[in-house]
Amino acid sequence: MPPEGGQDPSGASALAAACDVLTRLPGSARLLIAVSGGSDSTGLLHAFHRGLIECGRSDVAIFAATIDHGLRRGSADEARAVAALCARLGIFHVTRVWQGEKPPTGISAAARAARYDLLCAIADDLHVDAILSGHTLDDQWETLAMRASRPGGEGGAGAVGMAPAVLLCGRHWLLRPFLRLRRQTIRRFLVASGLGWIDDPSNSDLRFERARTRLRLAEAASLPSPEELDRLALQRLALGRAVAARLGQGLAVSGGVLARLDPAVLADADAPVLTAACAALAAVFGGRVHPPARDSLGRIVAFLRSDRPGRLTAGRVLFDRRRAGLFILRESRDLPILGLSPGESAEWDGRFLLHNDGAVPLTVGPCPADRALAVSRFPGVPASLALTALRALPGLHGVAQGRQADLRCLPILQPYRSFLPAFELDLANSFAVRLGLQAFPPLPFNVFDRKT
Repeated sequence: MPPEGGQDPSGASALAAACDVLTRLPGSARLLIAVSGGSDSTGLLHAFHRGLIECGRSDVAIFAATIDHGLRRGSADEARAVAALCARLGIFHVTRVWQGEKPPTGISAAARAARYDLLCAIADDLHVDAILSGHTLDDQWETLAMRASRPGGEGGAGAVGMAPAVLLCGRHWLLRPFLRLRRQTIRRFLVASGLGWIDDPSNSDLRFERARTRLRLAEAASLPSPEELDRLALQRLALGRAVAARLGQGLAVSGGVLARLDPAVLADADAPVLTAACAALAAVFGGRVHPPARDSLGRIVAFLRSDRPGRLTAGRVLFDRRRAGLFILRESRDLPILGLSPGESAEWDGRFLLHNDGAVPLTVGPCPADRALAVSRFPGVPASLALTALRALPGLHGVAQGRQADLRCLPILQPYRSFLPAFELDLANSFAVRLGLQAFPPLPFNVFDRKT
């Protein structure tokens, strides 16, 4: 990474970045700023506090939230220090603590998921229009390096890094106004403003991947400029829109489980579009957060390129091509069976959200095989595929059979349910429409047209 005292490649200031957002927000907007006490988030808080005056946006309300993960000594004191700073600035502040047992492995990912869940809960309470985080250009470089170092990471969708905005929990947009700024720029802004910050010791703890990556990048001769990253982001946005347009031409979904696609829709697609389409189809109909690994995706792409009838399974999904079209559906194996107490909700197979509205416990598993029912539920579909599709639906088992009115089933889009990058908003909405779901909330403004 370029030395801490080096020139900032973005040439932008923290205050200018805040004003770029503030001037484009709708009237009477309400913003929640995530503040840990570190330099990035403290700079974000101060920049937006000053920006309200600089930009003449007295109609915009800002709030602050600190998530105490409780993972090290002193975290509660740091949260109190942030609360004291907010009190001096006249900003309403909330602290939430990550409760419960912490996992023995994958603690960073678990903490991140908990942080976003808690921020969304606070955003619900405060009725905000967006959440803001202090991710910087340094964070972007580290993210790119970490993704590239993982198997299949080089050149994949993650090669563009973090999106300037992501939809959390399907309902709140998180914006990253500082994504083009170096950390040193933000620290200079804080020093000039007479403000300090808290240094998190975990940032230099080499047990964590990001800390090791940061150390490795400190010796890098050159790294992507903000302009280059902007170009890659626009390419990624265009890719998502191209896939959405293709699937919009010929994708039909029955029962939330059976997709039918005219193979001609993808016949002349270039490699990035075809690969991205296969990845999205496999993740959605397989009920997975992530698409299949690169080798599995390669097999799907090769199968579709072959233009021959046949079938292939990858990522729990069956791709079956016949004269009637290309069918995509969950394969009939490893389907779960779970119990639902009265009033309880649960996720089933990553594809449905179930609610027990009755007064008795229910047992839910794959629908029992019934050829006649399958053919009637999926008319015009080959009988063997209709039977597979029926089995991919949740059904009642055991003594609760016959109480189907007590079980509500809602399809879910697992890849986009918790974390939807703005790159893929059009694609996610394309699937939502075909599954009979509401569209995802729109962006508050065009985050890809950033001036700073």
